[in-house]
Amino acid sequence: MAKSVVIENEKKTRYAVIYDERLDSKTDKRYMKQKFFPTSEEADKFLDELRSAKSDLSILMETVPKEQQPTKILFREYIQEWFYGEHAHGIKHQTFKVRQALINKHIVPYFGDKYLQEITAHEIAELFIQKDHEGYSKSTIGSIHSFLFTLFRSAVKKRLS
Repeated sequence: MAKSVVIENEKKTRYAVIYDERLDSKTDKRYMKQKFFPTSEEADKFLDELRSAKSDLSILMETVPKEQQPTKILFREYIQEWFYGEHAHGIKHQTFKVRQALINKHIVPYFGDKYLQEITAHEIAELFIQKDHEGYSKSTIGSIHSFLFTLFRSAVKKRLS
């Protein structure tokens, strides 16, 4: 799995390719890597080279049976791996600090010891109700919702949930 992204800020635009560096056969964990380029052409060239070099791996990954049970992973392990491994690289420093606070103060204490695959929509809704009863603003609750949506969407794409 490889993708190209555009990273823009007020000073310059950079192009990044994010890709699977390797798959640990013992734990089935994917290790992501990213590489930055000054132009989109260089990023596209690297992506093409990566795809041709990894074609055997891609074919292997596509032939894994869909009915195979997802690997059980604790929520706290997944969120740490996902947030610091792939999500944090595409956000600004202040956004990083805010989302890190959401993780440490609200999300991990609630879901941390549960398996990622066993978290239900009902439990997520209960978190929002609890935060509302604790007096948190609709904005904070909305930020938690948005963050969890992004996290679970990523997990579903990786077939972890």
